[in-house]
Amino acid sequence: MQIVLDALRLLDNGDIRKLGPRPFFHDTGENVENCVQEGSFGTIQGPPIDFSFVIEEEEFRKGEKILRQGAHGKWIWVILEGEVSVNRETSFGTFTVATLQAGCFIGSFRSLLFHDQIRTAHVRALEDVRLGLLDTERLSRIFTSLTVDFQMVLLELDRRLSKITDRAAEVFTSHDRLPDDSRFATRLL
Repeated sequence: MQIVLDALRLLDNGDIRKLGPRPFFHDTGENVENCVQEGSFGTIQGPPIDFSFVIEEEEFRKGEKILRQGAHGKWIWVILEGEVSVNRETSFGTFTVATLQAGCFIGSFRSLLFHDQIRTAHVRALEDVRLGLLDTERLSRIFTSLTVDFQMVLLELDRRLSKITDRAAEVFTSHDRLPDDSRFATRLL
């Protein structure tokens, strides 16, 4: 027990580096409203990559477009190296949905349903990028082996992420202010 208490004390004192996800907003005083109005939400880094699902690697140069909004496709990639920008075109200009790094996925979970999906955003390489094309047939077999209830939960999470992205783009395009209301997140979903 003493070892655990000593370790916690060292962690509290800053003698041990804390592991875990990076903070979404840094100590720069950023807040959600400023990020939405500026069209930027910071960089997201994904979990460790499971290379057993990667069937092919593709490389894109800095500035090269990876996906085009409105195009059809059923591919899902994982970012192996580099950084990409996910942008949505709106009537008021380009809205940056996210900046993604290694471990993040490009593509929709709904791609596992064996039909083309309309791409809802542009994806562009911010630097030289190496992507791993995922075996969607294998992932789809795993998905269909799940219980129907769990499949519905996963599809609902995908739908909600899409809805939140749509709402963020609406706020950006209409230059609305985000309501200063603690119930905003529940209304958003």
